[in-house]
Amino acid sequence: MSEPNLPCRHRAQSPTAPPDGGTVAWLFVFAAFPLLFTTWSPSMSACVFRVFYQRKLLAGYSPSVISWIGTVNSAFLISTGVLAGPLFDRGFVRHLMVLCSIMVVLGQMMLSLSTSYYQIMLSHGFCVGIGAGLIYVPAIAMVNTQFATKRALAMGIFKSGASLALPFLFLGKPVPKPKNVRSIIHWHALKEYTFCAYGFGNFLIFMGYFIPLFYVPYFAIGYLGTSQELGFGLLAALNGASLFGRIGSALLSPRFGVSRSLLGAAIVSSIACFVWMGINSLAGFVAFCLLFGFFSGVLISANPIVVAHPVISPTPSVIGTRLGMQWFATSLGVLVGAPMAGRYPLDGAFDGYLEA
Repeated sequence: MSEPNLPCRHRAQSPTAPPDGGTVAWLFVFAAFPLLFTTWSPSMSACVFRVFYQRKLLAGYSPSVISWIGTVNSAFLISTGVLAGPLFDRGFVRHLMVLCSIMVVLGQMMLSLSTSYYQIMLSHGFCVGIGAGLIYVPAIAMVNTQFATKRALAMGIFKSGASLALPFLFLGKPVPKPKNVRSIIHWHALKEYTFCAYGFGNFLIFMGYFIPLFYVPYFAIGYLGTSQELGFGLLAALNGASLFGRIGSALLSPRFGVSRSLLGAAIVSSIACFVWMGINSLAGFVAFCLLFGFFSGVLISANPIVVAHPVISPTPSVIGTRLGMQWFATSLGVLVGAPMAGRYPLDGAFDGYLEA
C-alpha cells in the first residue's frame, strides 16, 4: 500500500479535501480524545469487571459465560459504527453525542443496581456498549476528515485520550452536512478486494486482541500467585504502555508508513501472545504486558488511519460509512475471541485459555 502522503495532491484538487490542520481541525482533535475514556474504558477494564462478577455477583457462572458480558460490550462498541458512521457522514454528530451520553450514563447507573446475569448483560453489555458505539466511530471519522498529511499525529493524540475539552464538541464548528444523501452501506465496497481483505485481517487480529485484556489479572493472580492489587496493576501497566504506543504511532507512521507500522505492530503483538504461553515468572509477565501494551497501542492507533487511505476510502466523504463497515467485521472477532478462550478448561492452573 502506498504511503498516505502520496495521494495528497489528488485530494487537494477535490472540493471535499480535508483542511489538513488549522485551529478548527485541531479543536476537533482535542474535543474528540476525551471520548476514548467513555467509549473504551469499560472494554479496556473488562477483566476488572469480570473478576468482580466472578467473585461477587456471578460466582456460579463459568469464565466463558461471564466473558460474554465484556465481549458483547466491546462488540457493540465497534459494530454500532455500521449505523453511526453513515449518520456522521450525514451530519448528525451532535445527535449521536447526546444519545451516546444518555445511554452510557443510564447503563452505568443501571449496572450499579444489577444483581443477576441478565441485568448485568443488559446494562453493561448492551446499553453501555451501544451507547459508546454511537460516538466512537464518528469520533475517529471526525478526526480523519480534518487531516491528510498530519493524520497520523492527530490520530495518535486522539487515541491517547485526555479528560479535558469535552464541551468543544458542542461549541466547535459543526461538520457540514453533505448535499447528497448516501446509502448506509456501500455495497460496492464489498466487491473491492483490498477492502474485504483488510476487513478479514481485522477480524483475525481482534479475535485475539482482547484476550490479554480479559485475562491478564486472572493469570497473574491465579497462576503466578500475585496479590489482587498487583494483578490489576499489571493491567494498568499494559494500558499505560498502550498509551505510549498510541502516541508512538504518530512518530512511526510518517517514517515507515502507516500500513507498515500496522503490519509490524500486528506481528509483534502476535509473537508476544505466543511467548505468553511459556511465561512462568512475574518478571517475564511484566515484560509481556509492557511489550504487548506498546505494540497493541500502535495497532489500535494506526488501524483507522489505514481505513482513511484512498485505497480503502476513495473520498473523505465516505470515511464514516466505510469505518463503520470495517469495524463491524472487526466486532465479530471481538465477540467470539475471549469467550472461546474462556471455554478451555482451567483445572486450577489458570492457563488453559492461553492455547486460544
